[in-house]
Order: sequence, then structure tokens, then C-alpha cells
Amino acid sequence: MIDEFDYIIVGAGAAGATLADELSKRTRRSVLVLESGGRANDPLIHIPKGVFFLMGGKKHSFYYDTNPVRQTGTPERWQRGRVDGGSTSINGTQYDRGSAHFWNSVAAKTDERWSWDEVLKTYRSIENHELGASEVRGGSGQLSITVSREPEPLNDAIVAAVEAYGIPWTDDLNSRGGERVGYIPNTIKNGRRHNTDRAFLRRALKRENVTRISHAHAVRVIFDGKRAAGVEVLVKNQRKVFKAKHEIILSAGPLETPQLLERSGIGRPEVLQKIGAPTIVENVHVGEHMAEQRNLALGWNVNKQMGYNNRLSTKFQQLKSGARWLLTRKGVIGTGAFDVAVLAKSDPSLPEPDIFMIINPFVMTADGAVAAAPGINALGYLVSPTTESSIHATSMNPFAAPEIDAHYLEHEREQIAQHRILEIAREIAKKKPLVNLIDAETVPGPSVQTREEAIQHSWLSGYCYHATGTARMGKGDDSVVDSSLRVKGVEGLRVADASVIPGQPGNTMAPSILVGAHAAKLIAGEYEFAGVVNSRASA
Repeated sequence: MIDEFDYIIVGAGAAGATLADELSKRTRRSVLVLESGGRANDPLIHIPKGVFFLMGGKKHSFYYDTNPVRQTGTPERWQRGRVDGGSTSINGTQYDRGSAHFWNSVAAKTDERWSWDEVLKTYRSIENHELGASEVRGGSGQLSITVSREPEPLNDAIVAAVEAYGIPWTDDLNSRGGERVGYIPNTIKNGRRHNTDRAFLRRALKRENVTRISHAHAVRVIFDGKRAAGVEVLVKNQRKVFKAKHEIILSAGPLETPQLLERSGIGRPEVLQKIGAPTIVENVHVGEHMAEQRNLALGWNVNKQMGYNNRLSTKFQQLKSGARWLLTRKGVIGTGAFDVAVLAKSDPSLPEPDIFMIINPFVMTADGAVAAAPGINALGYLVSPTTESSIHATSMNPFAAPEIDAHYLEHEREQIAQHRILEIAREIAKKKPLVNLIDAETVPGPSVQTREEAIQHSWLSGYCYHATGTARMGKGDDSVVDSSLRVKGVEGLRVADASVIPGQPGNTMAPSILVGAHAAKLIAGEYEFAGVVNSRASA
């Protein structure tokens, strides 16, 4: 087996798979992709509604237990994809790019290469949008985005009520800012999940300069002085070292990447000493500044046979819907986890919406089965919470559980906005025609009224799987990587995944894919300096 490559990418998830494709097409240099999981061949992965079996399932995932959360006194179990495509292979396929306002705030902390104008160019280059190319979306890229849904009267009633509340409809939620309602853009192609494995990695692997090794879990980066020289890996539990001639790029995700940095000797001194890692660079920001969102669950019973419950609540109905999907790739099985999204402002004076609500025309029982009676369920969360959490390695053993200190909604402004989710949802539910269809609010129920009660309900509603910031980029000393994603204090090492994003964009799949594609431009030398595009670097 060849053990030396020009570039080594650790992780084949949202960012890593995209980076492998975009980088290998820009250069003839050799690229090795190391993926801790296996290949995304499970048929369940390719069924969009398979998310309800994959989330919480044992296959294709890492699980991480947090410290007891302060507000509940109990740990939470966080899940991430461990398979080609990473979490894009198990998630709800929601493709939310983050707002122009958000990306311009990132540029203010980094440089103009991360401004909305530059980010949009990269998004457009990778997108194959169902609505076609425009100034705000791509139409000929590798990643398929769908927004259409089959007619459903309950969805129509939900949208009409949101419009009656005062929020306008848009065909493409990613095409504009401001308050809006629309169908959720999904990474689906012809009724099948279009993860980054199918969109990018498989195409990359057709090139002679790309090698992928499955079941290869990175232990640490090996340094020659201050230069990253190789990666120590467990390949099916056999220790192996792969050398890098040019660069190593960590795309292991916001939970694994900071641990890998720490095991490699980059991090907080007390963490490095505790786990017995040699000190290469002290950086107290590794594993810190994690932004994660807290859900607020909502639900209503409706008084007519509408929505998806009568198509999914019995084995016969599930088989019927499944057979239709197998034959035509159409129907409810071929759509993402949620149908409708609402972006709203908790305060009209805000420049952009700070509340995200995702809504479905069906409900489930407490034990996870589809309910027999029709209804509506929804989740609301803050787009960009500011409370920070942390994650740190606890051992040089790469499979040892990390220490995750999870925090949510600790700032008053966040608590006010979280309460507004409940208030806005109830105001929408009182609008026609939805008010005539709703029998009762079932979740959280009318007894929950005050801000304190809404926050208390949030602890029962779960988190969002959207961590960012654990190896954040920036200009100053309060960051881990620079604006070119290079790890500060060393050479030949970059990070390209959601851990570099300073702050929370709302949803992390699309931004993670963006980081992978943007990183390819940076590494290939297409950006000489901020705002200036250079010619492609030759191999």
C-alpha cells in the first residue's frame, strides 16, 4: 500500500468529501481520503425519510455523551455520521446556506474571501438546483437541491396561516433574506438522498490521483518540528502511518477535529498534559467556542384526515408508500425530514430573522411511531445562539469518550427569543385557515405560558446536531486557524469543516459543504490574497 501522498484529507463527510472532489479536479497531485466509517451502501441511507430510522440508530454513527447538562442534571447523547458522506448520509437533508448577513459577519472576523459575495460564488458552483440557475443559486453543479412537494392540503393551510400572520412565501428559502416561509430545500435527487458521497466523493474516486481508505480512524498528526508530516491511523485496528508531501487537511467535523488537534499536540496546556500529548502549539481556543442550538418542540391535533399520518401510520400504509417510492421515487418517502420552514424575527428591529421553525403535516407518538390520528409537529430554534459549549479529548486513545460541556440559552436575549418561538407559533395557529383545522395544542400544551416555562420545555425538546466553532478561524489570537484555514503556529496543516465557522449559521450541512469547496480554492492557490482571484496552481 502506498503510504505517501501530496494531500491527506481526514474525514469524508460534508466538507471532506466535497474537498476531495474539488481539490482533485484542480490539481494532478495525489489525494488520500481517510474515513473512519464504511461505504454508504446501506439502502436505508438513500431513502430520504430513512432519517427517522438512522437518527438514533446504531449504524453509521458515532455517539458522544455530554457532561450532565446544568439545566437538567442529566447527560445528552450527541450523534454524528460515521460513513462516507458523514452526517449528510443520515440527516434530514435540510439545505440552509446561512444568510448574507451571517457570512458578512464571518468576513469581518476573517477577510473578504468569506464575504457573502465570495461565498455565493462557491455555492453557485456546486449547486444543481431544481429551480434552475439564477444570480442567487447554481444550476449545473454536482449537488442536487429540490424544493418541490406533492400537493398536500395541510401544508397549504400551514403556509396560508403563516402568510396571514404577515410572513411572505418564497419559492427558494435560500434566495433572499428577511422573514419568509417556503418548502425546505433538500439534498435529494430523483427521490433519493443526494449526500456528499454521491455528489462528490464517488466522482473524485474515479480520478487516478484519489485514494480512499475506509475504516481508517485518525489517531494523531505527526510533526517534523513544526511541520505536519503525516497521520497516524488505525486501519481496521491496525496501526499505520501515511505521510503528506504538501498538506494535511482535517475534515473530521466539529466534534472529532478538536480532539484530533489535541492528540496531535495543539490545544490548551492543561488538556495536552492530561492526555499525555507532546506540546507542539499551545492554543487555549481549541475545543472552545462551540455554538449549538436548543429546540422548542410544538404539536397540534387536527380535525380532518389530512397530512401524512393516514399514509404512514400502519404497516400496510407504510408498505404502500414504500412501494410507490420504489417504483416511482415519488411520494412522502422521497421527501426530507420536514416540509415547511419559517424564518421569523423575535424583534422587528433585528436586521435578519433569528428564529427558524420547521414544520411537518404529521405527528408521531411518544415511542417514535407514526400516530394514527392526523396532526402537525414542529421544531423551533434560534438561528445564531451565543451561549458557548466546549469539547476536549480525554485520552490519546482516539475512541475514548471526549468531555463535552454543553450549554444552552444562558443569555437573556436568547431566552426572550426562545419564548417568542412559542408565541409566534401560537399566533400562526390562530390564523385562518389553520385555526379551523386545529383541535388542540398537544405540545407543549396550554399550561406552558411564561418565558421560564418555555425554557423549561426546551430542555425536553432536544438539541439540533449543529455544532460549530471548535477550531474557529479569525484574524487575531482568539482563533485556531487563519482565514486560509491554516492551523496557527504550524505548517502544512489546515482544518476544513464546521469547526472553523465562527458562530452558528443556522443549519450546518450547506455551510460545511461550502467550507470544503472553498478550502479547495484556497489550497489550490486560486486566492492569492483577500478578494483577489489568482490562476489555478499547477501540479
